[in-house]
Amino acid sequence: MLRTALISLSILFSLAKAEAQLGRVVQFEGFIDGFDHRCFLFNTNYTCDSLNLKTVSGKKPDADALICYVNENQDGVNLTIYDKNGVSILVDSSGKLYSQDVMSQGAPYWLNIHLDDLLKGRKNMVLEVDDYDYDSLVIRATPLDKYKLGQENKKFATKVSVFYDDFTYPAKGEISPAVMNELYYGVQILPEDGKVTDKFTLILPVSKVPIPGTWSLYIYDLGGNILKMYTNLSSAEVTIHRENITTGTYKYAVYFNRTMEIKKGMIYFKEPPKPE
Repeated sequence: MLRTALISLSILFSLAKAEAQLGRVVQFEGFIDGFDHRCFLFNTNYTCDSLNLKTVSGKKPDADALICYVNENQDGVNLTIYDKNGVSILVDSSGKLYSQDVMSQGAPYWLNIHLDDLLKGRKNMVLEVDDYDYDSLVIRATPLDKYKLGQENKKFATKVSVFYDDFTYPAKGEISPAVMNELYYGVQILPEDGKVTDKFTLILPVSKVPIPGTWSLYIYDLGGNILKMYTNLSSAEVTIHRENITTGTYKYAVYFNRTMEIKKGMIYFKEPPKPE
């Protein structure tokens, strides 16, 4: 069943620290017209009793079918607007949206979205999240007077779409297959023919990695034994000196965070120039 996937409000915002003055947050949830609805009302003076929500059919939902909570702002706590398959989307006190792995509680990953991108500074905006699309999540804000439970108001809603891969993988400290493919083609050994005399240049697509970390280059003999390790690389262009590697053909592998193999190939060290 297609569902509006929002989880219960567990936290709130600090007015003292917020860049956008969010005010009171009202959460309402229920099973209406065959669908689960969990939504959040921002920048409002409404209380649960004064809300006059309607369904798509224009009827007021049964009181027992719609549960409402009024939440006052609290310092230093995040608002969870989505939680599924072990990943949450949070809004912090400044209004920035992050994703985070529920189990590891690692560092949140910023989605490059601010709440005011949706609210536009307006009062009485209803925020909801749905996962109707198979590949992306839609975060949508609708004016309260234009909102009906279970219906998208395409004319008045403001929304952003986020691909699942773009927030689930970074939240877990991982890289999606699509980004891995980009990284593969971004790694280069110069000279391009892989034939090295005294040094070569390693090009790393550092700006394309969505998670923090460093790069490593390993050089192996043809039997798979490690001859050289260059770790903690973080520049987009790194000069690697040959040092004491003898003439011959070798294997190389480039890793991110020492565990994610990005690219491997062959490299040939030519006869070193003879001193004059």
